[in-house]
Amino acid sequence: MQSEPTKQFRHQSILNKTQVKSTIKDTAKKLKLKSRMRRIKNFAQQRPQFVAFMSIPLALAFIYYFAIASERYVSQAKFDIRQTGSHASPTLDLGFITASAPNAREDDLIIKEFILSHDMLAILDKRLDLKKRYQNKSKRDNNRHIDMFSRLSSSASNEAFLEYYRSLVSVHYDETSSILTVTLQDYGPKFAKKMLEIILEESEKVVNNISFSLASKQLNFVKVEMDRAEETLKNAKRSLIAFQNKHKLTDPQSISGGLISVINTLENSLAGKEAELKSLKSYINPGSPQVIDLQSKIKALKQQIDEEGLRLAGGTGVLNEISSEFESLRIEAEFALGAYKSSLNALEKARIEASHQLKNLVVIVNPNLPDEALYPKKWYNMLTILLCLLLTYGIGFMLIATIKDHSE
Repeated sequence: MQSEPTKQFRHQSILNKTQVKSTIKDTAKKLKLKSRMRRIKNFAQQRPQFVAFMSIPLALAFIYYFAIASERYVSQAKFDIRQTGSHASPTLDLGFITASAPNAREDDLIIKEFILSHDMLAILDKRLDLKKRYQNKSKRDNNRHIDMFSRLSSSASNEAFLEYYRSLVSVHYDETSSILTVTLQDYGPKFAKKMLEIILEESEKVVNNISFSLASKQLNFVKVEMDRAEETLKNAKRSLIAFQNKHKLTDPQSISGGLISVINTLENSLAGKEAELKSLKSYINPGSPQVIDLQSKIKALKQQIDEEGLRLAGGTGVLNEISSEFESLRIEAEFALGAYKSSLNALEKARIEASHQLKNLVVIVNPNLPDEALYPKKWYNMLTILLCLLLTYGIGFMLIATIKDHSE
């Protein structure tokens, strides 16, 4: 068994060895750090141009991005344009059918162009005083100024203002889902959300206006055709009634039919009387009163038949002409009535079709209220500047070295 003092001595020896190793490691690290600093110092002394070329732009960029640059907040919304009465989600039509249908794509692109147009900018400027907002230096709802590099010039033209607006607003159309995504940057989170809400509101108005305009034009065209058919029918009826009143005839054809019926009856009666006369003459004296009476009746029937025949033929053809003219007017009225009925059916169909072709802007993702600024991307921009400076310096160094080699 080892004594207690021996154990304590060994334990103390182990502790001392650990402390020594730790001290040696720390000393080695310090020496390495000093060596690196010395090499950096020597490098800076040997290449002061490189140090100045790199450090000055990086320092300025660092000061700008971390002390001056205005933060920009991003609000985003997604929406689709759908046809009323359509049950298939992305198969819509401002003309709109399947996810990749040409009409659906055209409608979405129309709204995309409108959002980025000077018309939309004019509306936003009127409602939000946008131009002054981006020109002045007053504090925004995020308590930040718009720095001089991000600010819109006080003498900016309408074209420059439009370009500035487009730099803050982007619209992406997804060919697969037919969904439009609007991304908006602004220097205040509440203002970004409000501005995007107005963009959606005005876009919906444009969709409705285009939709109702197309439907109204279609309905108006059908209504004009129906009014024309109705007026034609009225004129045809007036002409037919005037003709009937003029000749005091309801239907010349029915009169002709009646006269033919009368003539047929008279001819049948005449044939019977003539047969009776022949029968009487066979056994009675031709000068007898019965024969004379029957001959008088036959003569009267023939006379009546001739008169009715003259009436049917119109003597000079008047009744035939009247019947022909009446038939033309009647056919014209029936044709006008058929055209009017067709126009009524067309109007009803046009109304149903127009109601199905009405378009709606359906918001899929509402504008969000951002709570963190996403732009500018400070470290990303700093790294980009560093790489650009290194690349520029390297190219310049190689050019200078090449020129020196050629001169020697």
